[in-house]
Amino acid sequence: MFFSTLKLKPSRIQALAGIISLLLLQAATIGAKTLPLEKIKLPPGFRISLFADNVPGARSMALSPGGTLFVGSRDNAGRVYALLDRDGDYRAEEVHVIASGLNEPNGVAFREGALYVAEINRVLRYDGIEAHLADPPKPVTVFDKLPSDRHHGWKFIRFGPDGKLYIPIGAPCNICEPAPVYASINRIDADGTGFEKIAGGIRNTVGFDWHPSTHELWFTDNGRDYLGEDLPPEELNYAPKTGLHFGYPYRHGKDIIDPEFGSKGQGLVFIPPARELNPHAAALGMRFYLGGQFPSEYKQQIFIAEHGSWNRSKKIGYRVSLVRLEGSRAVSYESFAQGWLGPDESVWGRPVDLQELPDGSLLVSDDYAGAIYRISYQSPVKPAQGEPLKVSPGEKLELGVADSALIGGQFSYSWKVDDSAVPGAISAVFSLTVDNLPLGGHRVELTVEDKTAAKTYKFNWQVTVTGPSGLSCDFSGNGVVDVVDVIALLILGHSFPAEPRLDYNRDGRIGAEDALSLIRDMRDGNCPADTDTAGVRG
Repeated sequence: MFFSTLKLKPSRIQALAGIISLLLLQAATIGAKTLPLEKIKLPPGFRISLFADNVPGARSMALSPGGTLFVGSRDNAGRVYALLDRDGDYRAEEVHVIASGLNEPNGVAFREGALYVAEINRVLRYDGIEAHLADPPKPVTVFDKLPSDRHHGWKFIRFGPDGKLYIPIGAPCNICEPAPVYASINRIDADGTGFEKIAGGIRNTVGFDWHPSTHELWFTDNGRDYLGEDLPPEELNYAPKTGLHFGYPYRHGKDIIDPEFGSKGQGLVFIPPARELNPHAAALGMRFYLGGQFPSEYKQQIFIAEHGSWNRSKKIGYRVSLVRLEGSRAVSYESFAQGWLGPDESVWGRPVDLQELPDGSLLVSDDYAGAIYRISYQSPVKPAQGEPLKVSPGEKLELGVADSALIGGQFSYSWKVDDSAVPGAISAVFSLTVDNLPLGGHRVELTVEDKTAAKTYKFNWQVTVTGPSGLSCDFSGNGVVDVVDVIALLILGHSFPAEPRLDYNRDGRIGAEDALSLIRDMRDGNCPADTDTAGVRG
């Protein structure tokens, strides 16, 4: 009875709806399983962290000059999100639902203070959106003449260097000879006028970008299904001019004739892909890397989000790949970030889109986990033995490539320095996480104090080893410590040959066989009886 008589102004209803949506969004993430980011394998020096983990169905992304990250979705709720990182710690503190109930609003683009959102059949515009995240304005319909087919109907949109909004229209089928408006990339003026088809023969693209020097359009394209496990390949294409045809449905990849439609399309000139990608990997979002944070060999190269296969007996994709270019030639294709697909083919994440941040780090959206990840880079640095630590508060140091190969595991460590009033005092916390140990994963924490002004590291040290059952065993000692040896020999000695070249023993040095024995004992639920050592010398 109360609710039937309660009357609110429309503005308050809208505000209340926004609050309820935010509360529901937060409630949906309560109790969610922690995402296992330690499983993601990246090149040395790269790290992955969570930018946001409460964005259900996160798909395409667009970043405003003011720093608001807009995210589209394809979930049943039809939501569009706005994420804010106000304190600059690369973790979004605010997630606003600025629209809901839309028709698969996958695509988002930002221009001159307005957010453009692509539904299946139309493009909307939210003017002055950043000033009204809590009470979004009613959208303006920019263009409403797109087909309403749901099959490949979701849209990825971006503004090109020419100031026009680019809109793909996917084929309304797996394989067919559709009307000319389908299987295409098109563009319109920002006000919705001037619709123009610029490329055809494109089955379904959900990601494109322009080369920063040539301004040529590059795009991913998903190949047809039911030609087999390994056919056809996905494609990375580029269009140096308008009016080109990229083969669908007559030809796939560079030279695969379609068994149903290959005899048709007479007189057409087909443009082969710049690079064939893994079959059925669902290559979606792609970006040229323009930032200065990653090493120079990544500059103006192409990152691709591979959403992952759905109809292969052995799954493929579920990663971020890298295509390297020489001019307009794609000369290599490799994995950059992988681990969302487990060795047992279990899946916990599916990359969708990529967005570069102003600092040069790279965001990756994941509609399966409802998350946005941030991939950043810091040049690997290892403190040289025989010299004092040269670190400042909060500075992070990583072991280099050679050390990673030495112990055979994915790992990193960081020094956190405490500004102590004691002259020359350094209080550092060391943490290590290692994957893929034959006897189960272990977490190691090493606390070090340097109370000397000596040129060598004279540390009191303590190592806590936590086994898979939660058993925790402590080790302590003192002496001159080489951190690499502490890791490689005390904890991961099993990665050395049966007859290790480095013969460490219990007279102050821990050897490979001792490390194996230690891990086996812990696996059985026991801490080794002899947990004190005189020291470890590097």
